[in-house]
Amino acid sequence: MRREAKQLIKSRLDTWEKQASQFFDAALRSPRVLEPAGIAMTGAMRAKRGLDGALRRGWRAAGLVPRQDHERALHALNEIQSKLLDLEEQLRERDPR
Repeated sequence: MRREAKQLIKSRLDTWEKQASQFFDAALRSPRVLEPAGIAMTGAMRAKRGLDGALRRGWRAAGLVPRQDHERALHALNEIQSKLLDLEEQLRERDPR
């Protein structure tokens, strides 16, 4: 009996999954769903851009460096450090003491 119940549950879940998949596939291709979703996403991205700009201006007004400037400076520092290590290695190869 247990095996029959498991088979019944599995077949019902498979049927539900197939029907749900067909529904969502059709819904996510429909302009009635995609257009409002696109408008909402555009609005959210504009709001995020505005918030990011406000935060950047706030950090600068407080005398702090924004994250992007901090990351850019760290990247440049890492490049300089890498070049320095390469030069030190070249010096050791030329004049091993």
